Amino acid sequence: MDGSIGRSRWFHPLLLLGWLILGSGFRWLRLGMEPPWTDEFATLVYSLGNSFLEVPLDRAISGEMLLQPVRVASKTGIGDVVAHLLAESTHPPVYFMLSHWWLGWFSSQGELVSVTAARSLAAGFGVVAIAAIFFLVRSMFRSTVGAHLAAAVMAVSPFGIFLSREARHYTLAILVAIASVGIFLVALRHLHQRQRLPLLYVLAWVATNGLGVAVHYFFTLVLAAQAIALGLLSLRSWQQQRTSPSPSELPPLTQSVWYPIYAAAAGSLATTLAWLPLWQSFAGSRLTGWVSHGYSLSLEPVLRLLLWLVTMFALLPVDPATLPIPVVVVAGIVLLVFFLWALWQLYRGIRLLLHASNQQWQPVRWLLAYLLAAAICFAILTYGFQKDVTLAPRFAFIFFPAAIAAIGMSLAAWWHKGKYSIALAFLIAGCLGSATTVGDWGYLQHHRTRLLAQAIQQHSQAPILIASTHKHHGQTGRLMGLAWTFRQQPFSSSPIFQQRSPQFLLAHKAQPLEAGNDPAVVLQETVAQLSPPLDVWAIDFHAPVVLEERGCVEDEQRWPELSSYRVRLYHCPHVASKGTSKEAL
Repeated sequence: MDGSIGRSRWFHPLLLLGWLILGSGFRWLRLGMEPPWTDEFATLVYSLGNSFLEVPLDRAISGEMLLQPVRVASKTGIGDVVAHLLAESTHPPVYFMLSHWWLGWFSSQGELVSVTAARSLAAGFGVVAIAAIFFLVRSMFRSTVGAHLAAAVMAVSPFGIFLSREARHYTLAILVAIASVGIFLVALRHLHQRQRLPLLYVLAWVATNGLGVAVHYFFTLVLAAQAIALGLLSLRSWQQQRTSPSPSELPPLTQSVWYPIYAAAAGSLATTLAWLPLWQSFAGSRLTGWVSHGYSLSLEPVLRLLLWLVTMFALLPVDPATLPIPVVVVAGIVLLVFFLWALWQLYRGIRLLLHASNQQWQPVRWLLAYLLAAAICFAILTYGFQKDVTLAPRFAFIFFPAAIAAIGMSLAAWWHKGKYSIALAFLIAGCLGSATTVGDWGYLQHHRTRLLAQAIQQHSQAPILIASTHKHHGQTGRLMGLAWTFRQQPFSSSPIFQQRSPQFLLAHKAQPLEAGNDPAVVLQETVAQLSPPLDVWAIDFHAPVVLEERGCVEDEQRWPELSSYRVRLYHCPHVASKGTSKEAL
């Protein structure tokens, strides 16, 4: 059947090349237009071998000083990358080391790092993943149709494009996950055929899993999902053995054919536990506290996870900050209707494969077991440990390879029945979703610094102090985004910005609060040292703002949570004279 697509030996390579070009276009189009956001600044700073500790706290600083850690310094090397990352962050070093080498090709000493160059590395891994999913599906299912459809869906996946357009490590994690899931499926095929997994595959599996954990610690969820899936499939096989004389899907766990699987599991566990001392060092870190919300039995995490899974193949403009509300409502309704239709078609396509007598489609069941196991992992973390990993879409990368492969094979089932319009509908939806992602009309969890910068310029007619409380480098990154945006032309067209650039204040908020380290007092003293008039923008300032004694009046305009920032504006036309002491407060 696959041969009906094209019989020329060049047809399939050229078609795959077409998917790669299409995916590359969506991933690289306008890649450097938007300013970096908080997490991207972490990638930039640590990849350069620099430190956030270079940024002064508790005093007003210029935007240039705030951006100093994203300037290229020739004296830094891989050792600095690893040292600063392990001391200040909660991420493993592999991607940051690769990014350091990559940025060395595109950066000059003393210049601000190129955000386009930084994002292009992630985009490149995203493009390679398109080819990887093609070869995974073709090798496991021996279906060129399914391989092409999986590659096409991944090429235009809004979720995949979203991750590919950020200077972060998730596309590399996806690429490694494709390799790990691929070997996992090969291992299941050997078990199904009562054959031992060759030693080369065992070593490759362990090495791949070890690399995955060194790219992102959440890769351990990929390993956990594989282990749970093996358990579910083994339980099903055990039940088959008790009720049917025919051979079960998998052999009993005691048979020697399982020994290579046990060896791979032990090796993967060892590569994971090697990181345990480091994990213990940042247990309870303030950098990871944002996931500790504890939703009890709320369905909100479930609905949010479903939303992230939908965006793996469809998305429409839903940004209320930049689009009319009627457009957002209509887009939301259309997206919901399409999702229900698409889910039904995918379900029916999978059923066609599962009920076919051809053993060629057996790995579909294994993919579904992996996806179910991944959902169990998310449920355990969210409801059991009260770590809501559904708060950010990026953590759904553990689902992505198996989901795309399953979608590709489901569409292939319809293709073989001549229902080409279903596959076409998915590709059109993906292209619309890709345009939505590139246009920045979807995936709204990022801090939209461009919108906030516009608001600041529109409402300030005096020199500006932008103040934020500081707990860790996340807050530094948020203000860096504003400083980066203000440097761009034509955003510096305001007369106030031409005469005097905004100043920034990071008021450190220690836990517990210490004498002399009160952000409210730091803000008061800083305002007292600046010449009037002055506009004070309190951005995510999680402390009392008491500036009445400085002659400051809060702006009556009520700011919604503008672009994920909490905003308050104070006009200070009669600031107290310089030299006011803390005792006078």
